[in-house]
Amino acid sequence: MNYGEEYIKVLSKGEGCSVYNKASFTKRLLATIIDMVAIITIFALIFSLELSVLSGIYTNFYFGSPEYFVLITNLMVYTGISIIIIYFAAFESSNWQGGIGKKILRLKIVNEKGDRLTLEKALIRAILKFISIFLYFTYISIIFTKSKTTFYDQMLGLSVIDASEC
Repeated sequence: MNYGEEYIKVLSKGEGCSVYNKASFTKRLLATIIDMVAIITIFALIFSLELSVLSGIYTNFYFGSPEYFVLITNLMVYTGISIIIIYFAAFESSNWQGGIGKKILRLKIVNEKGDRLTLEKALIRAILKFISIFLYFTYISIIFTKSKTTFYDQMLGLSVIDASEC
């Protein structure tokens, strides 16, 4: 039976459905907003810890100097990139199969068999997701493609499903 591109058929593991709706644009966007709030909170905690450590190490550093500005800017950028990639790779390869936003909205990221992602695939997905944010591909491809998936999910053979109906 052909269910169309808005559905995904997965192998049933004895619980839940065997056919899921793909997650809507609205739910995916809301899940992303929730994830961004979580990431910003994690970033604020880690960055404040890093600043505390730096202020102890660089006691002779003039805080208004250009060198200090460059150091803090680089620290913010590398900390932020690391947190985003680690957050998504860890959560998407976990039993939750998605970040905090997807867990709250009962969305899951699955491979073509309906299984959760390996850490390797989740890491690749997180890196591609991070890159696509700057290229504005993430949600444009969900809106304008028939399959309603991002380009990186298409490349990796993944789908975001709505598990709230089962």
